Amino acid sequence: MKWFALAALLTTACGDNLALPTVALDELDASATRAACARHVRCGLFDDDATCEVFFRPPWRGTRLAAIAAGQVRYDGVAAARCHAALAQVGCDATAQDARTLPAACARVFAGTVPTGGRCTLDEACVSGACDAPACAPSTCCEGVCEERVTALPLGAACDATHLCEDDATCGEAGRCLPRVLAGEPCRAEAACAFGLACIGATELQAGTCRPLPVTGEACPYQRCAEVGATCAGGACTPLGLIGAPCASSAACSPFLSCDRAASACTDLPGLGASCAGPGRCAGEAWCDGTTCQAPLERGAPCAADNECATEDECAEGPVFDACVARAVCP
Repeated sequence: MKWFALAALLTTACGDNLALPTVALDELDASATRAACARHVRCGLFDDDATCEVFFRPPWRGTRLAAIAAGQVRYDGVAAARCHAALAQVGCDATAQDARTLPAACARVFAGTVPTGGRCTLDEACVSGACDAPACAPSTCCEGVCEERVTALPLGAACDATHLCEDDATCGEAGRCLPRVLAGEPCRAEAACAFGLACIGATELQAGTCRPLPVTGEACPYQRCAEVGATCAGGACTPLGLIGAPCASSAACSPFLSCDRAASACTDLPGLGASCAGPGRCAGEAWCDGTTCQAPLERGAPCAADNECATEDECAEGPVFDACVARAVCP
């Protein structure tokens, strides 16, 4: 190949890379929400994207951002774009493989630089993706050690929380990678069943059975449906109600709505200052004190749960009472 042809090829390749879709770090959470909402709307959990995208409370990312600034974590915006594109296309069948396994690109969004044996405060800082950190007070940093993580182990291999089986296998009770359980065979957990199946009837005392779940319009003898946007009602899988749909209880509505029993219709969750005695939940950052939706508490105020505090705070145990305190930033 002539040198100028090679140069042209390399220039084109570099241009293509620069043109790849990417997600800026400060847009990561908004992009992830859009991806989740694309699926939620398609699967019948929200009426539209706009309503969905303002529903969720922004997560706290202080430690992750500090780790990126310190060079412990590298962020890949192209992988994030591919990850979110894949998540937006996940099907509505909760038992299917795409709903039960993370897209490959999502594992490449963050890459740790701390080797095995190095000190860490979060999984993403480790090259292995596994930080063995002890539990500690919420407002302090729990420093641990990066541990080895092995993935895609074959059938028969020893497995545990850091030695993971290949997608077609599951880690059995004896700590060995076993084939996923087929329809009609016993199971102890959903993850043990083959893709497309659910573990029905399992309890602490007895095993259940892997079975396919019905879809909308089909009979639901096990009181479960395959689709995230469906519920078993009247003996058949029925779409969950959106705003205005008739209901007798919130179980008939999308999990992001509630049932207004006076109107017998699905409605938005109550907002700041509204009564929450019925659903026991509130929309946005508001929280339910049992009767009314309240604004996040100020730092230092007594609390009973993290959701009562602002996003950058958490409810921590104190000498006299639990109180909202600043979350620890632990790079």
